[in-house]
Amino acid sequence: MLETISGVEWSELPQPKSNSPDEVPTALRQMIHVQNRTDAQSAYHRVLFALGNDHAGTYYPVALHAVPFLIEMLGHDKDFVREAALDVLVDLLGAFEAEAGFRAIHDASGIEVPLNTALHDAVAGFRPQIELRASAASKASREYDLLRDLMALIE
Repeated sequence: MLETISGVEWSELPQPKSNSPDEVPTALRQMIHVQNRTDAQSAYHRVLFALGNDHAGTYYPVALHAVPFLIEMLGHDKDFVREAALDVLVDLLGAFEAEAGFRAIHDASGIEVPLNTALHDAVAGFRPQIELRASAASKASREYDLLRDLMALIE
């Protein structure tokens, strides 16, 4: 899992100035290797700080590149890894906003688009994987509730 993470030029992407060049992949790797819910909560906060400012509820364009790895975590065998990834995605789409000065990006064709729209579209592009995970989750689980919340945010 996360085999292609080193293929992303993380240091070239707009992100918090306080980040080390490898902060985002290190935070994502921490999340995938947690062993309990306490570790998962710590990794969740580290990922949100790597992508933006967890306290202020903001994110930078680097968040777009983290989405595929967070989605990949939905296939993990540990429920607290899946839930932590879902918590990050739900917060990014539902409660956070783009950091001031980074509210728009240029897409692959050079057109300026709002970062929040680009992030929404990036997550929505994984709708089949999200739906598949929801069909496998127990309807009585926290994971199912988070998946339902995420689906509502991308609709």
